[in-house]
Amino acid sequence: MSVDRRTVIKSGLLLAAATTAPLNPDSAFAQPAVHKVAGADINHGSSHSGKVALTFHGAGADQYARSILDQAKEAGIGITIMAIGTWVQAKPTFARRVLTEGHDLGNHTMHHLGIKHMSLPHATKEITECTSIIKNATGQLPKWFRPSQTQNSNLVVRQAAGAAGFEQCITYNLDSLDYLDPAMHVVRDAVLHQVKAGDIISMHLGHEVTTRALAPILHGLAAKKLKPVTISDLLKA
Repeated sequence: MSVDRRTVIKSGLLLAAATTAPLNPDSAFAQPAVHKVAGADINHGSSHSGKVALTFHGAGADQYARSILDQAKEAGIGITIMAIGTWVQAKPTFARRVLTEGHDLGNHTMHHLGIKHMSLPHATKEITECTSIIKNATGQLPKWFRPSQTQNSNLVVRQAAGAAGFEQCITYNLDSLDYLDPAMHVVRDAVLHQVKAGDIISMHLGHEVTTRALAPILHGLAAKKLKPVTISDLLKA
């Protein structure tokens, strides 16, 4: 059996394609599959938009998630929840509320493990299982994917994301530091002292300090004439 393999670059995505001669029925080899690799990470939007995206890693105690969603609703802003599959599985009503109130619901892997250190099959399973859980809970597929336990992806993560149907990974360029559980002013200042139009800001549902810092952050963003929006809105053409 002869195999002609070639690599094609098209529309910014790496596609692997292969053609083969007719297979011998007794052959143990099958024709290679065609895989799409997700493109470069997206960690910011347009610096001319006047918008920023508050993105929350989705898991945590009910009272914290409820507080974040209540504050977003009261302020009339859009946010993005990058949901962990086990959280959606346990708390499907929260996932449905995110979408009902006009926010984005993304995929942040099934178990929030260190995805950069996984094999390709393991990483792909982590993403596809989370997608399945979100679809079962909400009836909708997640729009976006964010790698777990890392700010940036690597090739294996992008291969897994592509295999799971995502064209790019959504990361971030501004860290609120809320996961360290510092004093409220530390989280507030980490955002407001650096924020600029187009930023994608990393925050968390599972930390009490985030619930206290959100209102001052929203006040500061308004003073800077920056509008918090969903990832979908931030990246809109």
